[in-house]
Amino acid sequence: MKASITFLLATCTSMIMGVDIISIITECARDCLLESVKIATNCKLKDYECACDNAEEIQNDGQDCVIQACGKWKSLHEVVPSLKEFCEEARRPIDKPVDDPGSKFESMGLVMTL
Repeated sequence: MKASITFLLATCTSMIMGVDIISIITECARDCLLESVKIATNCKLKDYECACDNAEEIQNDGQDCVIQACGKWKSLHEVVPSLKEFCEEARRPIDKPVDDPGSKFESMGLVMTL
């Protein structure tokens, strides 16, 4: 419930600002990632630049939740691309490639980048 309220507030704030880039993120992952922003960073929820700059911390915290909410296939093929697009729109492109050999998620074939 708390994550849903958080998501609603973040969405309303971004719409007031005239840009609703949060809708770029695959819907099944939004609550998980917004909660991870609160837990793993000092970013404010509407500070998308900060969130993208802290992608690794959010990834480490939110990965299990996203996989549970979206499934492995959807996480890899829909969520990851949507997160990259989100950060590009936030003007903070993510440099880390999906198949980064240093990733702790390589064994699962998944890297969450936001």
